[in-house]
Amino acid sequence: MHTAFVADRTSWPTGQASIPHYERLRNVATGAAGDSGARAELLGDFLSDAASAIIEGRRLSPRRVERYQQQGATAARDGVDLSALIDLYLSAAWRLWREIPRLTASASGVRPAPLLDAGESMLRTTDDVVAAVAAGYQHANAALVSQSAATRREFVDDLLANHGEVGELAERALAFGLRLSARHRVAIIHRASERIDETNALLGYASEACRGLAGSPPFLTTTKDGNLTVIVEGASDASRAAVARVGETLRRAAPDLMLGVGRSRAGESGPMRSFREATECLRLAERFPAEEAGAYADDLLIHLSLARDPKLLEELVANVLTPLESLRGGAQDGVATLQAYIDHRGSATATAQALHLSVRGLTYRIERIQGLLSQDLNTPQDRLTVELALLAAKLLDWPHCPLNSDNGT
Repeated sequence: MHTAFVADRTSWPTGQASIPHYERLRNVATGAAGDSGARAELLGDFLSDAASAIIEGRRLSPRRVERYQQQGATAARDGVDLSALIDLYLSAAWRLWREIPRLTASASGVRPAPLLDAGESMLRTTDDVVAAVAAGYQHANAALVSQSAATRREFVDDLLANHGEVGELAERALAFGLRLSARHRVAIIHRASERIDETNALLGYASEACRGLAGSPPFLTTTKDGNLTVIVEGASDASRAAVARVGETLRRAAPDLMLGVGRSRAGESGPMRSFREATECLRLAERFPAEEAGAYADDLLIHLSLARDPKLLEELVANVLTPLESLRGGAQDGVATLQAYIDHRGSATATAQALHLSVRGLTYRIERIQGLLSQDLNTPQDRLTVELALLAAKLLDWPHCPLNSDNGT
């Protein structure tokens, strides 16, 4: 087996002992690779450097040690686990220790260092080299993580915009563990107090929450537009449960976060469609006091349908609710009374208690409102019309915000 330390044989003592030295060191490298599971080539010139240090009783120069950072960087790029890399070097060190008597006794023209001094030189050399290897590994790994994050963000941007040739997104998705033939749900997590970037701890919490799910569904977490975006693969119920788990986990660290969640969608355009719904739900969560669980498109289809047509919203309010402006307390009191009455399913007693009114006073007010609106809340059709108009008023923040004049009555 050819290893990188072959090139450095010229640094060893010359003479007939050189070839046996080489064979011994190659056996040490092979044994260390077997111990650790890492390739022997990742040792670089370590064994020849250590052998020279033992024979000459010296440490490696800082410049020589610095070369081992490249070995660490190579290991990081090749995906070698750092623990396996360190094990490779330490295994090589203790195996080389066995060869000290032969190395020191057979060196031609060199006075062997005492055994203890030789051992100290080897171990100090190992310490220097391993530290350099680890430093190179960590530096390269940090660069790879940064590059990976950028690649992930680029893919997510294309995925959520559905950019790319047919089949291209599906092929790229496989590199991130996603199958676009399956269904995917997208959730957007927003914090008003701060933008969420790749360094934010919430990103790690979200990944941990997904990994801890039963069955470990495929997922992808990244940041986009200052928010945390989570894409979860799975059918409707399973992906909703996964997103709910993420929301619960993140809310422990950030109670003020808001969650907008699209529906589970299939195909290459599925994530894009779910993302758009999640964006709309997030806007709804900002408008309404969202439930702690978050704003889910599955539960807000009517809200989403109305919100996509601002003109329809204004027409509903203008044609149904603007007569409330003639009430003594203004439209705001009328809207509040109607909403409470509908929320309590037409119960005069419950509504009166909620509004701190007498039942008689509440009944008179409801009759007055129905007369102004020309709507009978006891009939399903009229009640639905009023409910939709009240929802439109919420979406427009009316009467706090006036309607456009061209949509007025």
